[in-house]
Amino acid sequence: MSGLTLTVDAAAWRQHQQTVADATPGLVPVAKGNGYGFGLPRLAEEAELLGADTIAVGVPDEVSAVRERFSGDIVVLNPWRDGDPGSARTVEDERVIPTVSRADDLAALGAGGTPTRVLVEVMTSMRRHGIASGDLRMVADLADHLDFDG
Repeated sequence: MSGLTLTVDAAAWRQHQQTVADATPGLVPVAKGNGYGFGLPRLAEEAELLGADTIAVGVPDEVSAVRERFSGDIVVLNPWRDGDPGSARTVEDERVIPTVSRADDLAALGAGGTPTRVLVEVMTSMRRHGIASGDLRMVADLADHLDFDG
């Protein structure tokens, strides 16, 4: 630690956030890790004050840090994985929307009895995560078994 202290003019910061939110319908605030130094609970409260209907977190374990301080939906950005206990918890909570980036995982979610909310990540030029364009027809075939939020 360097002993550096950051002082934020909260009123100006909130006004700027509101200006950006007003100009960007559908904006989803992201709070992950240590909340960019502010902490996840504080950022969840700020998203609530902003009137956001959805907030995004990085991994399933971060859901609990924002859930009680934010009343809307919570997107988990890290891709859902079949068989992962953290991923399994995300589909048990109706407010949580897992991101799915592999066709096999999407099929596993679609095989459940109840439609599950999902956010589908499509492969981009970064080639990090995402369903390949050739597999998108299978995504459409699962429409009766999944609730696509995006």
